[in-house]
Amino acid sequence: MLKGFPGKRYYGGCEFVDIAQNLAIERAKKIFSAEHVNVQPHSGSQANMAVFHTLLKPGDTILGMDLSHGGHLTHGCAVNFSGYTYNVVSYGVNKETELIDYEAVGILAKKHKPKLIIVGLVLILEL
Repeated sequence: MLKGFPGKRYYGGCEFVDIAQNLAIERAKKIFSAEHVNVQPHSGSQANMAVFHTLLKPGDTILGMDLSHGGHLTHGCAVNFSGYTYNVVSYGVNKETELIDYEAVGILAKKHKPKLIIVGLVLILEL
């Protein structure tokens, strides 16, 4: 989840998010004739949903980390919107090294040609 406001984030690497958020703020000010607005998702799930609905069509293929390997519900879990809206291909971590097997992810990506690859995890598990 993005913490903070444009240009003042807790985490680095959010420059493009800052651009999008500033654009949304300016548009909301104009639409609502408001001097101040706050445009932020309430949760990471809402942020993920916004990205998915912007970039994907129902039935598109996504590649995300399996929930049992530390992924998030929105990374393609069957009980989540992502799991029943999109064609989900999952990857995980190597049980011996407990690291993502990027070679295996690459093979899956070449085979399934996902429109979106979700990189990252929510939990660090001991397998």
